[in-house]
Amino acid sequence: MNWTRFILGISLLAVSLVDAIPIDNGVEGDPEVQCGGTSIAVAFNTQNAFEGHVYVLNHYNEEKCRHEGDSSQNQGFIDLPFDSCGLKRERSLEPRGVFVTTTVVIKFHPTFVTKIDRAVSIRCFYMEADKTVSQELEVSMLTTVLQTLTVPMPVCRYEILENDENGKPIRFAIIGQQVFHKWTCDTDTDNTFCMVVYGCVVSDGANDTIQLIDDQGCALDKHVLGNLEYATDLMAGKEAHVFKYADRTNLYFNCQIRITIKDPGTECERPQCPELRKKRSNSNRPKRQVALDDLIQDVSVQHPIMVGDLDMAEKDFARPAQQRDTPPPVAFRSHRSDKLSADFCVSPAGFMVMVFFSTLIFIVAVFLAVRIFMY
Repeated sequence: MNWTRFILGISLLAVSLVDAIPIDNGVEGDPEVQCGGTSIAVAFNTQNAFEGHVYVLNHYNEEKCRHEGDSSQNQGFIDLPFDSCGLKRERSLEPRGVFVTTTVVIKFHPTFVTKIDRAVSIRCFYMEADKTVSQELEVSMLTTVLQTLTVPMPVCRYEILENDENGKPIRFAIIGQQVFHKWTCDTDTDNTFCMVVYGCVVSDGANDTIQLIDDQGCALDKHVLGNLEYATDLMAGKEAHVFKYADRTNLYFNCQIRITIKDPGTECERPQCPELRKKRSNSNRPKRQVALDDLIQDVSVQHPIMVGDLDMAEKDFARPAQQRDTPPPVAFRSHRSDKLSADFCVSPAGFMVMVFFSTLIFIVAVFLAVRIFMY
Protein backbone atom coordinates (compact mmCIF):
# COMPACT_ATOMS: atom_id res chain seq x y z
CA MET A 1 0.00 0.00 0.00
CA ASN A 2 2.86 2.39 0.90
CA TRP A 3 4.66 1.58 -2.33
CA THR A 4 1.54 2.40 -4.26
CA ARG A 5 1.22 5.82 -2.60
CA PHE A 6 4.92 6.59 -3.26
CA ILE A 7 4.65 5.74 -6.96
CA LEU A 8 1.46 7.81 -7.22
CA GLY A 9 3.23 10.85 -5.60
CA ILE A 10 6.17 10.61 -8.01
CA SER A 11 3.77 10.47 -10.95
CA LEU A 12 1.87 13.56 -9.78
CA LEU A 13 5.17 15.48 -9.30
CA ALA A 14 6.32 14.59 -12.80
CA VAL A 15 3.00 15.74 -14.27
CA SER A 16 3.23 19.03 -12.36
CA LEU A 17 6.78 19.64 -13.66
CA VAL A 18 5.80 18.95 -17.24
CA ASP A 19 2.81 21.25 -17.01
CA ALA A 20 4.83 24.12 -15.37
CA ILE A 21 4.39 27.34 -17.36
CA PRO A 22 7.54 29.55 -17.78
CA ILE A 23 7.37 33.27 -16.90
CA ASP A 24 6.08 35.29 -19.85
CA ASN A 25 9.08 37.59 -20.09
CA GLY A 26 12.67 37.74 -21.29
CA VAL A 27 15.57 40.05 -22.27
CA GLU A 28 15.19 41.79 -25.64
CA GLY A 29 18.40 42.28 -27.57
CA ASP A 30 21.74 42.65 -25.82
CA PRO A 31 22.32 44.58 -22.60
CA GLU A 32 24.02 47.97 -22.96
CA VAL A 33 27.19 48.44 -20.92
CA GLN A 34 28.70 51.84 -20.06
CA CYS A 35 32.28 51.80 -18.79
CA GLY A 36 32.44 54.95 -16.68
CA GLY A 37 35.21 56.63 -14.76
CA THR A 38 34.18 55.29 -11.31
CA SER A 39 31.57 52.62 -12.05
CA ILE A 40 30.13 50.23 -14.63
CA ALA A 41 26.47 50.64 -15.62
CA VAL A 42 24.36 47.88 -17.21
CA ALA A 43 20.95 48.56 -18.80
CA PHE A 44 18.61 46.18 -20.65
CA ASN A 45 15.13 45.98 -22.15
CA THR A 46 12.55 43.27 -21.43
CA GLN A 47 9.56 41.91 -23.33
CA ASN A 48 7.15 42.82 -20.52
CA ALA A 49 7.26 44.71 -17.26
CA PHE A 50 10.35 43.70 -15.28
CA GLU A 51 9.44 42.51 -11.74
CA GLY A 52 12.56 40.51 -10.97
CA HIS A 53 16.08 41.39 -9.88
CA VAL A 54 19.39 42.21 -11.50
CA TYR A 55 22.41 41.49 -9.31
CA VAL A 56 26.12 40.69 -9.26
CA LEU A 57 26.86 36.99 -9.19
CA ASN A 58 27.58 35.74 -5.64
CA HIS A 59 26.57 39.12 -4.16
CA TYR A 60 22.78 38.84 -4.16
CA ASN A 61 22.45 39.51 -0.42
CA GLU A 62 24.25 42.89 -0.65
CA GLU A 63 21.72 45.65 -1.30
CA LYS A 64 24.06 47.89 -3.30
CA CYS A 65 24.87 44.93 -5.58
CA ARG A 66 21.21 44.15 -6.28
CA HIS A 67 18.50 46.21 -7.98
CA GLU A 68 14.81 45.38 -8.02
CA GLY A 69 12.83 45.94 -11.21
CA ASP A 70 10.06 48.50 -11.59
CA SER A 71 6.88 46.66 -12.53
CA SER A 72 5.69 49.67 -14.56
CA GLN A 73 8.62 49.65 -17.06
CA ASN A 74 9.94 47.18 -19.58
CA GLN A 75 13.56 47.74 -18.65
CA GLY A 76 16.12 47.21 -15.90
CA PHE A 77 19.28 48.95 -14.72
CA ILE A 78 22.14 48.55 -12.25
CA ASP A 79 25.18 50.73 -11.49
CA LEU A 80 28.25 49.04 -9.94
CA PRO A 81 30.99 51.16 -8.28
CA PHE A 82 34.55 49.93 -8.76
CA ASP A 83 35.16 49.51 -5.02
CA SER A 84 32.18 47.22 -4.32
CA CYS A 85 30.41 44.00 -5.33
CA GLY A 86 33.65 42.12 -5.92
CA LEU A 87 34.55 43.79 -9.24
CA LYS A 88 37.91 42.39 -10.33
CA ARG A 89 40.78 44.50 -11.65
CA GLU A 90 43.50 43.01 -13.81
CA ARG A 91 46.46 45.06 -15.07
CA SER A 92 47.61 44.53 -18.66
CA LEU A 93 51.07 45.36 -20.01
CA GLU A 94 50.28 44.90 -23.71
CA PRO A 95 48.20 46.86 -24.35
CA ARG A 96 48.97 48.93 -21.27
CA GLY A 97 45.91 49.44 -19.08
CA VAL A 98 43.47 47.86 -16.61
CA PHE A 99 40.64 45.34 -17.18
CA VAL A 100 37.63 45.54 -14.83
CA THR A 101 35.42 42.42 -14.95
CA THR A 102 32.25 41.13 -13.30
CA THR A 103 29.20 38.95 -14.01
CA VAL A 104 25.63 40.27 -13.79
CA VAL A 105 22.56 37.97 -13.48
CA ILE A 106 19.11 39.04 -14.73
CA LYS A 107 16.36 36.94 -13.12
CA PHE A 108 12.63 37.35 -13.64
CA HIS A 109 11.22 35.25 -10.78
CA PRO A 110 11.01 37.10 -7.44
CA THR A 111 12.80 34.27 -5.64
CA PHE A 112 14.23 31.61 -7.96
CA VAL A 113 16.52 31.51 -10.97
CA THR A 114 14.70 29.96 -13.92
CA LYS A 115 15.56 28.95 -17.46
CA ILE A 116 14.59 32.31 -18.99
CA ASP A 117 17.11 34.21 -16.83
CA ARG A 118 20.42 35.43 -18.27
CA ALA A 119 23.95 35.83 -16.96
CA VAL A 120 26.05 38.53 -18.65
CA SER A 121 29.87 38.67 -18.41
CA ILE A 122 31.09 42.29 -18.39
CA ARG A 123 34.66 43.33 -19.17
CA CYS A 124 35.77 46.97 -19.44
CA PHE A 125 39.28 48.01 -20.53
CA TYR A 126 40.83 51.35 -19.47
CA MET A 127 43.87 52.32 -21.53
CA GLU A 128 46.69 54.30 -19.88
CA ALA A 129 48.96 55.12 -22.83
CA ASP A 130 47.31 58.35 -24.01
CA LYS A 131 45.23 59.12 -20.89
CA THR A 132 41.99 58.42 -22.75
CA VAL A 133 39.32 55.94 -21.75
CA SER A 134 38.56 53.19 -24.23
CA GLN A 135 35.80 50.64 -24.02
CA GLU A 136 35.75 46.96 -24.78
CA LEU A 137 32.46 45.13 -24.34
CA GLU A 138 32.19 41.39 -24.10
CA VAL A 139 28.75 39.82 -23.54
CA SER A 140 28.95 36.03 -23.43
CA MET A 141 29.95 34.87 -26.90
CA LEU A 142 28.43 37.77 -28.85
CA THR A 143 30.51 40.01 -31.11
CA THR A 144 31.72 43.28 -29.58
CA VAL A 145 30.75 46.41 -31.52
CA LEU A 146 33.42 49.12 -31.60
CA GLN A 147 32.42 52.72 -32.32
CA THR A 148 35.15 55.10 -33.47
CA LEU A 149 34.87 58.87 -33.99
CA THR A 150 37.43 60.50 -36.28
CA VAL A 151 38.18 64.21 -35.81
CA PRO A 152 38.60 65.96 -39.20
CA MET A 153 42.09 67.36 -39.78
CA PRO A 154 42.55 71.10 -40.45
CA VAL A 155 42.50 72.41 -44.03
CA CYS A 156 45.34 74.86 -44.71
CA ARG A 157 45.90 77.61 -47.27
CA TYR A 158 48.63 80.10 -48.23
CA GLU A 159 47.73 83.65 -49.33
CA ILE A 160 49.65 86.77 -50.31
CA LEU A 161 47.59 89.84 -49.39
CA GLU A 162 47.86 93.51 -50.23
CA ASN A 163 49.43 95.72 -47.50
CA ASP A 164 48.49 93.76 -44.33
CA GLU A 165 46.65 90.68 -43.01
CA ASN A 166 43.27 92.25 -43.81
CA GLY A 167 44.13 93.04 -47.42
CA LYS A 168 42.83 91.41 -50.58
CA PRO A 169 44.70 88.57 -52.33
CA ILE A 170 46.86 89.90 -55.15
CA ARG A 171 47.99 88.46 -58.47
CA PHE A 172 49.90 91.47 -59.80
CA ALA A 173 52.43 93.57 -57.91
CA ILE A 174 55.43 95.82 -58.45
CA ILE A 175 58.90 95.63 -56.96
CA GLY A 176 58.99 97.09 -53.46
CA GLN A 177 55.22 96.96 -52.90
CA GLN A 178 54.26 95.97 -49.33
CA VAL A 179 52.43 92.63 -49.06
CA PHE A 180 51.51 90.22 -46.27
CA HIS A 181 52.28 86.49 -46.45
CA LYS A 182 49.56 84.62 -44.52
CA TRP A 183 49.21 80.91 -43.68
CA THR A 184 45.90 79.76 -42.15
CA CYS A 185 44.46 76.36 -41.15
CA ASP A 186 40.70 75.99 -40.61
CA THR A 187 39.16 73.40 -38.27
CA ASP A 188 35.88 72.80 -36.46
CA THR A 189 37.59 71.83 -33.18
CA ASP A 190 39.11 74.51 -30.93
CA ASN A 191 42.36 74.28 -28.97
CA THR A 192 43.21 70.88 -30.51
CA PHE A 193 45.90 71.39 -33.19
CA CYS A 194 49.15 73.33 -33.68
CA MET A 195 50.80 74.35 -36.94
CA VAL A 196 54.36 75.21 -38.02
CA VAL A 197 55.23 76.62 -41.45
CA TYR A 198 58.51 75.35 -42.90
CA GLY A 199 60.24 74.44 -46.16
CA CYS A 200 59.05 77.52 -48.10
CA VAL A 201 60.50 78.04 -51.59
CA VAL A 202 60.00 80.52 -54.40
CA SER A 203 60.40 79.62 -58.06
CA ASP A 204 60.34 81.43 -61.39
CA GLY A 205 58.30 78.60 -62.92
CA ALA A 206 61.32 77.16 -64.69
CA ASN A 207 64.35 75.66 -62.97
CA ASP A 208 65.38 78.40 -60.55
CA THR A 209 64.13 77.66 -57.00
CA ILE A 210 65.29 79.46 -53.84
CA GLN A 211 64.46 78.41 -50.26
CA LEU A 212 63.03 81.18 -48.07
CA ILE A 213 62.09 79.24 -44.88
CA ASP A 214 64.21 76.26 -43.80
CA ASP A 215 63.09 72.88 -42.45
CA GLN A 216 63.03 74.26 -38.89
CA GLY A 217 60.63 77.09 -39.82
CA CYS A 218 63.27 79.87 -39.74
CA ALA A 219 63.84 82.54 -42.39
CA LEU A 220 67.07 82.46 -44.41
CA ASP A 221 67.26 85.99 -45.86
CA LYS A 222 65.90 89.04 -44.01
CA HIS A 223 65.97 91.10 -47.22
CA VAL A 224 63.33 88.81 -48.76
CA LEU A 225 61.23 87.40 -45.88
CA GLY A 226 61.81 87.60 -42.12
CA ASN A 227 61.00 85.12 -39.36
CA LEU A 228 57.29 84.34 -39.23
CA GLU A 229 54.96 85.59 -36.49
CA TYR A 230 52.27 83.25 -35.12
CA ALA A 231 49.11 85.15 -34.14
CA THR A 232 47.13 82.03 -33.10
CA ASP A 233 47.65 78.28 -32.92
CA LEU A 234 46.65 77.92 -36.59
CA MET A 235 47.65 81.25 -38.19
CA ALA A 236 51.05 82.65 -39.13
CA GLY A 237 52.07 85.68 -41.17
CA LYS A 238 54.78 88.17 -42.02
CA GLU A 239 54.97 91.50 -43.81
CA ALA A 240 57.36 91.68 -46.75
CA HIS A 241 58.12 93.66 -49.90
CA VAL A 242 57.77 92.34 -53.41
CA PHE A 243 60.87 91.11 -55.22
CA LYS A 244 61.44 89.31 -58.51
CA TYR A 245 63.91 87.32 -60.56
CA ALA A 246 65.95 89.16 -63.15
CA ASP A 247 64.20 89.02 -66.53
CA ARG A 248 61.35 86.97 -65.05
CA THR A 249 57.78 88.12 -64.45
CA ASN A 250 56.05 85.38 -62.42
CA LEU A 251 56.77 84.15 -58.89
CA TYR A 252 55.54 80.78 -57.59
CA PHE A 253 55.44 80.32 -53.80
CA ASN A 254 55.18 76.93 -52.07
CA CYS A 255 55.35 75.94 -48.38
CA GLN A 256 54.81 72.95 -46.15
CA ILE A 257 52.75 73.05 -42.94
CA ARG A 258 53.25 70.58 -40.10
CA ILE A 259 50.06 69.83 -38.08
CA THR A 260 50.49 68.36 -34.57
CA ILE A 261 48.16 67.55 -31.68
CA LYS A 262 48.18 70.19 -28.92
CA ASP A 263 48.67 68.89 -25.40
CA PRO A 264 45.96 70.15 -22.99
CA GLY A 265 47.02 73.11 -20.87
CA THR A 266 50.13 73.88 -22.95
CA GLU A 267 51.13 76.34 -25.66
CA CYS A 268 52.01 75.39 -29.21
CA GLU A 269 55.73 74.88 -29.79
CA ARG A 270 57.21 77.52 -32.12
CA PRO A 271 60.50 77.59 -34.07
CA GLN A 272 63.39 79.06 -32.07
CA CYS A 273 65.03 81.19 -34.75
CA PRO A 274 68.12 83.39 -34.40
CA GLU A 275 67.98 87.08 -35.24
CA LEU A 276 68.57 87.62 -38.94
CA ARG A 277 71.69 89.72 -39.61
CA LYS A 278 72.61 88.41 -43.01
CA LYS A 279 71.61 85.63 -45.34
CA ARG A 280 72.07 82.27 -43.62
CA SER A 281 72.90 78.93 -45.16
CA ASN A 282 71.01 75.88 -43.95
CA SER A 283 73.31 73.33 -45.54
CA ASN A 284 74.80 72.28 -42.17
CA ARG A 285 71.66 72.78 -40.13
CA PRO A 286 70.29 69.50 -38.65
CA LYS A 287 66.89 68.60 -39.98
CA ARG A 288 64.00 67.86 -37.62
CA GLN A 289 62.76 64.30 -37.57
CA VAL A 290 59.04 64.51 -38.23
CA ALA A 291 56.94 62.19 -36.05
CA LEU A 292 54.87 59.61 -37.88
CA ASP A 293 51.71 60.90 -36.19
CA ASP A 294 52.24 64.42 -37.60
CA LEU A 295 50.32 65.59 -40.64
CA ILE A 296 52.21 67.43 -43.40
CA GLN A 297 50.24 69.64 -45.78
CA ASP A 298 51.77 71.12 -48.91
CA VAL A 299 50.31 74.56 -49.65
CA SER A 300 50.92 76.99 -52.50
CA VAL A 301 49.65 80.39 -53.47
CA GLN A 302 46.63 79.70 -55.66
CA HIS A 303 47.89 81.87 -58.54
CA PRO A 304 51.43 82.94 -59.47
CA ILE A 305 52.33 86.52 -58.56
CA MET A 306 53.12 88.66 -61.61
CA VAL A 307 55.72 91.32 -60.75
CA GLY A 308 56.23 94.41 -62.86
CA ASP A 309 59.65 95.97 -63.64
CA LEU A 310 61.07 99.01 -61.86
CA ASP A 311 60.15 101.43 -64.66
CA MET A 312 56.47 100.48 -64.26
CA ALA A 313 56.25 101.53 -60.61
CA GLU A 314 54.93 105.11 -61.00
CA LYS A 315 52.34 104.09 -63.59
CA ASP A 316 51.05 101.18 -61.48
CA PHE A 317 50.77 103.23 -58.28
CA ALA A 318 48.67 105.71 -60.23
CA ARG A 319 46.19 102.99 -61.23
CA PRO A 320 43.08 102.42 -59.08
CA ALA A 321 43.46 99.77 -56.37
CA GLN A 322 40.95 97.43 -58.01
CA GLN A 323 43.06 97.37 -61.19
CA ARG A 324 46.35 96.35 -59.54
CA ASP A 325 45.45 92.66 -59.57
CA THR A 326 45.32 92.62 -63.39
CA PRO A 327 48.34 92.65 -65.72
CA PRO A 328 49.38 96.04 -67.16
CA PRO A 329 48.68 96.97 -70.81
CA VAL A 330 51.17 95.82 -73.40
CA ALA A 331 53.88 98.42 -73.98
CA PHE A 332 55.41 98.98 -77.44
CA ARG A 333 58.76 100.78 -77.31
CA SER A 334 60.96 102.19 -80.04
CA HIS A 335 64.64 101.22 -79.80
CA ARG A 336 66.14 103.40 -82.53
CA SER A 337 68.80 104.62 -80.09
CA ASP A 338 70.39 103.41 -76.87
CA LYS A 339 67.86 105.45 -74.86
CA LEU A 340 64.14 104.81 -74.78
CA SER A 341 62.82 107.43 -77.20
CA ALA A 342 59.06 107.02 -76.80
CA ASP A 343 56.39 104.77 -75.27
CA PHE A 344 53.11 103.95 -76.94
CA CYS A 345 50.79 101.90 -74.71
CA VAL A 346 47.65 100.12 -75.77
CA SER A 347 45.56 97.42 -74.13
CA PRO A 348 45.36 93.91 -75.64
CA ALA A 349 41.79 94.58 -76.80
CA GLY A 350 42.82 97.84 -78.47
CA PHE A 351 45.74 96.10 -80.13
CA MET A 352 43.39 93.49 -81.64
CA VAL A 353 41.06 96.23 -82.92
CA MET A 354 44.02 97.99 -84.59
CA VAL A 355 45.12 94.76 -86.27
CA PHE A 356 41.55 94.09 -87.48
CA PHE A 357 41.08 97.54 -89.04
CA SER A 358 44.57 97.54 -90.57
CA THR A 359 43.86 94.19 -92.22
CA LEU A 360 40.46 95.40 -93.45
CA ILE A 361 41.95 98.57 -94.98
CA PHE A 362 44.66 96.52 -96.68
CA ILE A 363 42.09 94.13 -98.21
CA VAL A 364 39.91 97.03 -99.46
CA ALA A 365 42.95 98.75 -100.98
CA VAL A 366 44.00 95.59 -102.83
CA PHE A 367 40.44 95.04 -104.07
CA LEU A 368 40.20 98.62 -105.44
CA ALA A 369 43.63 98.36 -107.08
CA VAL A 370 42.59 95.17 -108.90
CA ARG A 371 39.31 96.74 -110.10
CA ILE A 372 41.11 99.81 -111.44
CA PHE A 373 43.72 97.68 -113.20
CA MET A 374 41.04 95.58 -114.90
CA TYR A 375 39.14 98.61 -116.24
